[in-house]
Amino acid sequence: MLHAMITKGLIEPFSSVFINLVNADFTAKQRGLRITEEHILLDGSPENPLELIQVQIANVESKFATAISDSGEIKVEGRVKDRKPHLTMIGSFGVDASMEGNLILCRQVDQPGMIGSVGNILGEENVNVSFMSVGRITP
Repeated sequence: MLHAMITKGLIEPFSSVFINLVNADFTAKQRGLRITEEHILLDGSPENPLELIQVQIANVESKFATAISDSGEIKVEGRVKDRKPHLTMIGSFGVDASMEGNLILCRQVDQPGMIGSVGNILGEENVNVSFMSVGRITP
């Protein structure tokens, strides 16, 4: 189920075909996508719950170029916290964003006033912000 949901999420924004959990793999193969899956048991016990999930995408073209590794991949990581999914890493950027409701990801210049500017823009558009997290590579 998780594999199908990730596949659906990857191809749905670029597809004119309705993607669901049943046809996600078939549609991905039709588009020439190669999806591999690896399971690693950290302690050798299948009874323990999933600690984290990483999704790596190769040959990426992105406006978020600083999140792409030297090998041309982007890695996204998530964990379950308090029974809710959280996005915890985008490329090398550590974040902590609950995957509930709508989510806005944007790049910003690390300088005073940037967070306030983003808040003002969203406020002018009548967007209510319930939580904001800023990730950075260096302190």
